[in-house]
Amino acid sequence: MTILGALLAARSWRPGLLASARGGDAAARRAERRQILLVLALCLIFGVLLVGHSLPFWLAAAIFVSVAIVALQSRQRQATGQKLSLRGIATAAAIGLGAGIVITIVFQEIFLVRLP
Repeated sequence: MTILGALLAARSWRPGLLASARGGDAAARRAERRQILLVLALCLIFGVLLVGHSLPFWLAAAIFVSVAIVALQSRQRQATGQKLSLRGIATAAAIGLGAGIVITIVFQEIFLVRLP
C-alpha cells in the first residue's frame, strides 16, 4: 500500500496537474465542497451514531449506504430535472441492504474481524 500510495503521490505532482484542477468556476468549487462536507457528515454519523449503539452492523451499513446513494445523487437528479421517486429509494435501499450484508460477511468470515 505504501508503494502504491507513493506512486499516486508522484503521479499527482506532474507539472500542470494541480493548476488544471484549480481552474473552473466558483459555483462548481462550492458544489464540490458541499459534496465533500456531505460525505464527511455521513461518515461521522455512521461512525458516531449508527455503529455500536444497539444496531447490528449490517443494518447500520445498509442505512449508511442507502442514505449516501440518495444524498449524493440529489445533484444529478436536480440537473436532469428528476424528482426523488419511490423506485429510486427502493433501489438505494436494495443496494444498501446488499452492501451491508456483503460487508458483514466479508469482514466476519474472510477477514475474521468481529464487528460491533
